[in-house]
Amino acid sequence: FNGTVYRVHNIVGFDQFRNFNLKQTAARMNVQQTFKLPSKLTAELSGSLNSKRLIGANEIAQGFSQVDIGLQRNFMNDRATLRMIVNDIYKGNQFNSLQSYEGFYLKNYGYYESRQVRINFTYRFADSKVKGPRNRNSSRENESNRAR
Repeated sequence: FNGTVYRVHNIVGFDQFRNFNLKQTAARMNVQQTFKLPSKLTAELSGSLNSKRLIGANEIAQGFSQVDIGLQRNFMNDRATLRMIVNDIYKGNQFNSLQSYEGFYLKNYGYYESRQVRINFTYRFADSKVKGPRNRNSSRENESNRAR
């Protein structure tokens, strides 16, 4: 688990009609947990939460969150790995903001393409007991050893 809490204080003067003195405390939190399941399965659950926050001069963005889940299984003597990951399982990663002052009102809404399903297969061809590099001597080192 990790999180951040911060405070934004904007004092902005565009002209005689648009002077802002806005304060906003906001937070961002992330959590990630891994679970060992039967049959050599591993599951991972992660989530993030962003609170309502001040962005730009006077735009207030609504909070949003996202939850991701993944499953992994090793097989073939742990040389192969199959993973399946689903991002943003409930479509919570959305952008929704409001900006207004006298004579002006702007509401934004957007949805990111964050809901994804990914499948990944990895196979390790190399032997897990690979020997390290050999020690090689240069011809200069061989000559200096002979001179001794």
